[in-house]
Order: sequence, then structure tokens, then C-alpha cells
Amino acid sequence: MMERREREGVKNYLILFLFIVFSWPKVDALVVGSDVLVSVEDEVTFPAIDILTDNKILAFGFMKNGFSLEDNTTTCTFSSIFPVSGDVSLHGGTIFLDTDLIFNNVTSLNTSGYFQGNHHHVDFCESVTGFPSLHDTKFHNTKIFLNNDFIMSGTVRFTGNCVIDGRDNRIVFGEDSCFIIEKNSILKLKNLELDGISDDSLWCVDNSGKLVLDNMRWVQNSDYTFTNGSIEFQNNVNF
Repeated sequence: MMERREREGVKNYLILFLFIVFSWPKVDALVVGSDVLVSVEDEVTFPAIDILTDNKILAFGFMKNGFSLEDNTTTCTFSSIFPVSGDVSLHGGTIFLDTDLIFNNVTSLNTSGYFQGNHHHVDFCESVTGFPSLHDTKFHNTKIFLNNDFIMSGTVRFTGNCVIDGRDNRIVFGEDSCFIIEKNSILKLKNLELDGISDDSLWCVDNSGKLVLDNMRWVQNSDYTFTNGSIEFQNNVNF
């Protein structure tokens, strides 16, 4: 009798589990814009969805009013030929670039995330003057352009081959901010002034990392020791 009750109990739990799985609401990927017709889009929030699907911004979708990712599990592929403006909140999620991502004035980068560059550009306009520190900022195989001074307040990680072209602006390390060059990765810093450097500001995780300084000025506010990886100097570098 006891064994039969146990079997019935297991059966009931299994039925309840299957009911929950198959009745749980499913969230579809959000596809914005068109590959045929131009459309100016309202501000949208892309949902966190199953990893096998992906949110998309298509070629002629003009994100004039900004967009958001729901959370740090959210992904979105950016394929638009138009620049982005408005409020942008990545919430630690991931943007896959099929084209260059150009931010126009006025853009507010409210929360940052992971830029999977695929060797494309991310061009930050004058109104973007730093990376919010709530989430780490990450770049993979990305060329980054600045159009204003950047005041650093968080952690920025670089993987693959990344370049920051400052266009003669400054990057200023604030308290608890740093650049981290990941394993087997290269970061080139060019056409900028790097200020406020200390031991914790800029480092490679191991000896496979590489820092390249090209046509720039390096300003320390304390002693600095480069313990891992290598540094290469190109053109004029002023310490």
C-alpha cells in the first residue's frame, strides 16, 4: 500500500512539472525594422529569450528614440545602417554587430554591456562621456571612437583585437575604474591622453595579453608596474 502511494505521489509531481513546463508563457524574439523599407522606431525594450533565438534590429530600422535590453541574459543583433540616439540601456546584455554602431547626439548611455564587435566600429558621440559602472563594459574585436573626454568609473574588459581611437580627447581613470586585457587579446590606445594611471588602472590577465600605445600621452598620478603581458610603442608616445 505504501509503495503504491509513493508511486502515485511521484506521478502527480511529474504531471505538475509537465503542466508548468508546457503552460509557462514563452517570449518570442523581437525583430525591429525592415530590410526593405525605412522605419523610424519608437523606443523599445528587447526581451530576455531562449538562447537559440535572437532579437534583431534590421537594416532600415532607425532607432532614433533609443532601445533597451531587458537584463544581462538578453542578446540583440544590430544590423541597421542608421545611427542610434535617445536613451540606451544595455543592462549588462550583449549586442552583436553586423554593421558599425554609431551613436548620434543626443544619446544617453544609461547602462552598459557587452559589445560583440565582429571587427566593426562603435562610435560614441559627444553626449557619451563614460561607461556607467553598474555593469562591466566588454568589447570583443571592436574599434572604438570617442568624441569627448571620458571619465572612467567602472571596469572595461577587452577580448580579441580592440582599438580605442580617442580623436585627441582624454580618458581619465577615476577611483575603482580599470581596463582589463583578457587572455590572448590586444588593446591599442591611439590619439588620446590617458590620465590618472595607477597600478590598478590598466593590466593584462596573463602574459598572452598585449598593450599598444600609439601617438598618445600617458599621465600617471602614482607609481605604475606592468606585471603581465607586453607593451608596444608606435609613433610618438609621451610619458
